[in-house]
Amino acid sequence: MKKIIYILSVVLTTYSLSFGQGNFFVQNNNIDKWYAPATANAQEMFARAASNSDFQEVLNTYHVSFSDVSEYFHLIDFDNNGRLDVIFNGKIKHADYVFLFLNKGEAFHLSFMGKGVLYKTNEPDGDNCLNFSLYEYACCGNFINKNIQYACIRTNNTVYFNTVSTDLIFKSTFLPNKRITPTPFHVKTVAYLRIEPMVDNERYIAGKTRWKGNMVAVYPKDANGTIYAETRDREGKFWYFVRMENISDISIHSDRFVALKETDAEGCSYYGWVQHDEIEFDKE
Repeated sequence: MKKIIYILSVVLTTYSLSFGQGNFFVQNNNIDKWYAPATANAQEMFARAASNSDFQEVLNTYHVSFSDVSEYFHLIDFDNNGRLDVIFNGKIKHADYVFLFLNKGEAFHLSFMGKGVLYKTNEPDGDNCLNFSLYEYACCGNFINKNIQYACIRTNNTVYFNTVSTDLIFKSTFLPNKRITPTPFHVKTVAYLRIEPMVDNERYIAGKTRWKGNMVAVYPKDANGTIYAETRDREGKFWYFVRMENISDISIHSDRFVALKETDAEGCSYYGWVQHDEIEFDKE
């Protein structure tokens, strides 16, 4: 009986690691702090912003109208100039979208459009401009999730958003719920970035081309990364959820993100799990 219970425990542990998903990327959502109270003409402002041709094109793609998505419009002063702008932050059918419309007086100018869940904004203090991260879930037969950080740029009476960094995450990666203090590290000799905190070199991973094992990249000695979460496997060994810094002079082997050919992986960082024995903490 004890043997049966142990086997069942192993199966359930493996299942939870493979299919459970935490909210690691979409926690700390403080965009509400940027929202302004509704005004008497708020609905009229939303309708004017929604008349933007790019926004209308997206609505038409999903066969919905303004009234179907009007609840996701909010007033916001995202450039902190004292004039209320408009944000769309919500779902169009099943897909998450963000649109930022700059109030130019006579019209609303589209400053940003992106697909994903908006989270992790800066605080609306002083004359800060809105900076944020967007988590884009893979869809439509793709397998790579993206975590993109944007910074607001104000110039010549207009506003636009630059991409600061892009992280790639294989969509079946086990995501933790709790973060720890970020800790920099480097690889001892070789490190295997995996989608789960466990070694599995036998199971085939689904993708546009299947591969054997839960590894997505192999990093050489002295490759750098940062730890953001930790856990133990059933044998008590420590695993770390990390962001690997993919700088140009590091040669990454067995790179599944490149092999999938879904996105340009150049300059992107990768998230995944590495074993404690494969890394060393950087000295302060």
